[in-house]
Amino acid sequence: AIKSFTEAIQLAPAGEVGQYISEAYLKRGICWHYQEQGSLARGDLAQSASINFEDPLPHLWIGFTYAQEGKFREAIDHYGEAISRNASFPLVYVNRGKAYMQLKQYKKGVQNFNEAIRTEPNEIAMARHFYRRGIAHMRLEEYQKAFDSFHLATLNDKSFKPAMQKKAEALRKLGKPGLAEQYDRQAREPSPPKPVAPS
Repeated sequence: AIKSFTEAIQLAPAGEVGQYISEAYLKRGICWHYQEQGSLARGDLAQSASINFEDPLPHLWIGFTYAQEGKFREAIDHYGEAISRNASFPLVYVNRGKAYMQLKQYKKGVQNFNEAIRTEPNEIAMARHFYRRGIAHMRLEEYQKAFDSFHLATLNDKSFKPAMQKKAEALRKLGKPGLAEQYDRQAREPSPPKPVAPS
Protein backbone atom coordinates (compact mmCIF):
# COMPACT_ATOMS: atom_id res chain seq x y z
CA ALA A 1 0.00 0.00 0.00
CA ILE A 2 2.85 2.40 0.88
CA LYS A 3 4.49 1.71 -2.50
CA SER A 4 1.20 2.33 -4.34
CA PHE A 5 0.53 5.61 -2.53
CA THR A 6 4.12 6.73 -3.21
CA GLU A 7 3.65 6.02 -6.92
CA ALA A 8 0.31 7.88 -6.88
CA ILE A 9 1.98 10.94 -5.32
CA GLN A 10 4.91 10.83 -7.77
CA LEU A 11 2.64 10.40 -10.80
CA ALA A 12 0.43 13.36 -9.90
CA PRO A 13 0.53 16.12 -12.53
CA ALA A 14 2.95 18.95 -11.73
CA GLY A 15 1.32 21.55 -9.51
CA GLU A 16 -1.50 19.17 -8.51
CA VAL A 17 -2.49 19.80 -4.89
CA GLY A 18 -6.11 19.43 -3.86
CA GLN A 19 -8.03 16.48 -2.49
CA TYR A 20 -6.27 13.76 -4.48
CA ILE A 21 -2.77 14.51 -3.14
CA SER A 22 -4.03 15.26 0.37
CA GLU A 23 -5.78 11.86 0.50
CA ALA A 24 -2.70 10.06 -0.78
CA TYR A 25 -0.46 11.59 1.91
CA LEU A 26 -3.11 10.90 4.57
CA LYS A 27 -3.47 7.24 3.62
CA ARG A 28 0.26 6.68 3.30
CA GLY A 29 0.71 8.29 6.71
CA ILE A 30 -1.88 5.92 8.16
CA CYS A 31 0.02 2.98 6.65
CA TRP A 32 3.26 4.22 8.25
CA HIS A 33 1.40 4.49 11.58
CA TYR A 34 0.38 0.83 11.38
CA GLN A 35 4.02 -0.01 10.63
CA GLU A 36 4.84 1.83 13.92
CA GLN A 37 6.91 4.38 12.01
CA GLY A 38 5.70 7.46 13.86
CA SER A 39 8.06 10.07 12.42
CA LEU A 40 7.43 8.91 8.83
CA ALA A 41 3.69 8.89 9.47
CA ARG A 42 3.78 12.40 10.92
CA GLY A 43 5.69 13.70 7.89
CA ASP A 44 2.97 12.49 5.53
CA LEU A 45 0.12 13.51 7.81
CA ALA A 46 1.55 17.01 8.24
CA GLN A 47 1.85 17.24 4.44
CA SER A 48 -1.81 16.24 4.10
CA ALA A 49 -2.83 18.84 6.70
CA SER A 50 -0.87 21.57 4.90
CA ILE A 51 -2.82 20.89 1.70
CA ASN A 52 -6.30 20.49 3.20
CA PHE A 53 -6.46 22.93 6.13
CA GLU A 54 -10.04 22.09 7.11
CA ASP A 55 -9.68 18.31 7.37
CA PRO A 56 -9.47 17.08 11.00
CA LEU A 57 -8.24 13.60 10.03
CA PRO A 58 -4.50 14.32 9.62
CA HIS A 59 -4.41 15.88 13.09
CA LEU A 60 -6.36 12.97 14.58
CA TRP A 61 -3.87 10.50 13.11
CA ILE A 62 -0.86 12.57 14.22
CA GLY A 63 -2.39 12.31 17.69
CA PHE A 64 -2.61 8.54 17.27
CA THR A 65 1.09 8.34 16.37
CA TYR A 66 2.08 10.23 19.52
CA ALA A 67 -0.26 8.15 21.71
CA GLN A 68 1.29 5.00 20.24
CA GLU A 69 4.67 6.28 21.47
CA GLY A 70 3.31 7.17 24.93
CA LYS A 71 3.64 10.92 24.23
CA PHE A 72 0.20 11.81 25.51
CA ARG A 73 0.74 15.58 25.85
CA GLU A 74 1.67 15.83 22.18
CA ALA A 75 -1.28 13.59 21.30
CA ILE A 76 -3.64 15.89 23.22
CA ASP A 77 -2.32 18.94 21.35
CA HIS A 78 -3.07 17.33 17.99
CA TYR A 79 -6.49 16.07 19.06
CA GLY A 80 -7.19 19.71 19.95
CA GLU A 81 -6.15 20.72 16.42
CA ALA A 82 -8.58 18.16 14.99
CA ILE A 83 -11.39 19.49 17.21
CA SER A 84 -10.68 23.06 16.06
CA ARG A 85 -11.48 21.88 12.53
CA ASN A 86 -14.54 19.80 13.44
CA ALA A 87 -16.08 20.19 16.90
CA SER A 88 -18.67 17.44 16.27
CA PHE A 89 -16.27 14.51 15.92
CA PRO A 90 -16.80 12.01 18.80
CA LEU A 91 -13.73 9.89 18.01
CA VAL A 92 -11.38 12.80 18.70
CA TYR A 93 -12.94 13.52 22.10
CA VAL A 94 -12.75 9.83 23.02
CA ASN A 95 -9.06 9.65 22.22
CA ARG A 96 -8.27 12.93 23.94
CA GLY A 97 -10.16 11.62 26.97
CA LYS A 98 -8.14 8.39 26.89
CA ALA A 99 -4.91 10.41 26.70
CA TYR A 100 -5.94 12.43 29.75
CA MET A 101 -6.72 9.17 31.56
CA GLN A 102 -3.17 7.98 30.84
CA LEU A 103 -1.92 11.20 32.46
CA LYS A 104 -4.24 10.57 35.46
CA GLN A 105 -6.15 13.77 34.71
CA TYR A 106 -9.47 12.07 35.25
CA LYS A 107 -11.64 15.20 35.41
CA LYS A 108 -10.44 16.19 31.94
CA GLY A 109 -11.16 12.62 30.87
CA VAL A 110 -14.76 13.05 32.09
CA GLN A 111 -15.08 16.36 30.20
CA ASN A 112 -13.94 14.80 26.94
CA PHE A 113 -16.12 11.71 27.29
CA ASN A 114 -19.05 14.08 27.91
CA GLU A 115 -18.30 15.82 24.61
CA ALA A 116 -18.09 12.45 22.87
CA ILE A 117 -21.50 11.51 24.31
CA ARG A 118 -22.97 14.85 23.27
CA THR A 119 -21.83 14.50 19.66
CA GLU A 120 -22.33 10.73 19.18
CA PRO A 121 -25.34 9.68 17.03
CA ASN A 122 -24.84 5.92 17.48
CA GLU A 123 -26.29 4.26 20.62
CA ILE A 124 -23.79 1.38 20.75
CA ALA A 125 -20.85 3.78 20.47
CA MET A 126 -22.50 6.07 23.04
CA ALA A 127 -22.66 3.14 25.48
CA ARG A 128 -18.84 2.85 25.23
CA HIS A 129 -18.46 6.57 25.92
CA PHE A 130 -20.63 6.30 29.05
CA TYR A 131 -18.55 3.30 30.11
CA ARG A 132 -15.29 5.22 29.76
CA ARG A 133 -16.79 8.13 31.67
CA GLY A 134 -17.77 5.69 34.41
CA ILE A 135 -14.18 4.43 34.63
CA ALA A 136 -12.98 8.04 35.06
CA HIS A 137 -15.52 8.60 37.86
CA MET A 138 -14.33 5.39 39.54
CA ARG A 139 -10.74 6.69 39.49
CA LEU A 140 -12.03 9.93 41.07
CA GLU A 141 -13.85 7.83 43.71
CA GLU A 142 -17.15 9.37 42.55
CA TYR A 143 -18.97 6.09 42.85
CA GLN A 144 -22.55 7.30 42.41
CA LYS A 145 -21.61 9.16 39.23
CA ALA A 146 -19.73 6.05 38.09
CA PHE A 147 -22.78 3.87 38.69
CA ASP A 148 -24.99 6.34 36.79
CA SER A 149 -22.57 6.27 33.82
CA PHE A 150 -22.41 2.47 33.73
CA HIS A 151 -26.22 2.33 34.02
CA LEU A 152 -26.60 4.67 31.04
CA ALA A 153 -24.14 2.47 29.13
CA THR A 154 -26.36 -0.58 29.69
CA LEU A 155 -29.49 1.38 28.75
CA ASN A 156 -27.91 2.17 25.39
CA ASP A 157 -26.57 -1.37 24.92
CA LYS A 158 -28.37 -4.02 27.01
CA SER A 159 -25.78 -6.68 26.04
CA PHE A 160 -22.80 -4.66 27.32
CA LYS A 161 -21.53 -7.06 30.02
CA PRO A 162 -18.44 -5.08 31.13
CA ALA A 163 -20.68 -2.13 32.03
CA MET A 164 -22.94 -4.47 34.01
CA GLN A 165 -19.92 -5.76 35.95
CA LYS A 166 -18.73 -2.22 36.63
CA LYS A 167 -22.21 -1.29 37.91
CA ALA A 168 -21.80 -4.04 40.50
CA GLU A 169 -18.32 -2.80 41.41
CA ALA A 170 -19.61 0.77 41.91
CA LEU A 171 -22.49 -0.48 44.07
CA ARG A 172 -20.07 -2.34 46.33
CA LYS A 173 -18.13 0.88 46.78
CA LEU A 174 -21.46 2.53 47.68
CA GLY A 175 -22.09 -0.12 50.34
CA LYS A 176 -24.84 -1.98 48.45
CA PRO A 177 -23.50 -5.54 48.09
CA GLY A 178 -26.95 -7.15 47.71
CA LEU A 179 -27.88 -5.03 44.69
CA ALA A 180 -24.35 -5.49 43.34
CA GLU A 181 -24.84 -9.27 43.36
CA GLN A 182 -27.99 -8.89 41.21
CA TYR A 183 -25.99 -7.07 38.55
CA ASP A 184 -23.18 -9.62 38.81
CA ARG A 185 -25.72 -12.38 38.10
CA GLN A 186 -27.06 -10.47 35.09
CA ALA A 187 -23.51 -10.04 33.80
CA ARG A 188 -22.93 -13.81 34.04
CA GLU A 189 -26.10 -14.70 32.12
CA PRO A 190 -25.48 -15.70 28.49
CA SER A 191 -26.29 -13.01 25.97
CA PRO A 192 -29.31 -13.67 23.76
CA PRO A 193 -28.37 -14.67 20.20
CA LYS A 194 -28.21 -11.79 17.77
CA PRO A 195 -30.92 -11.82 15.08
CA VAL A 196 -29.78 -13.07 11.70
CA ALA A 197 -30.52 -10.77 8.79
CA PRO A 198 -32.82 -12.33 6.18
CA SER A 199 -30.95 -13.52 3.08
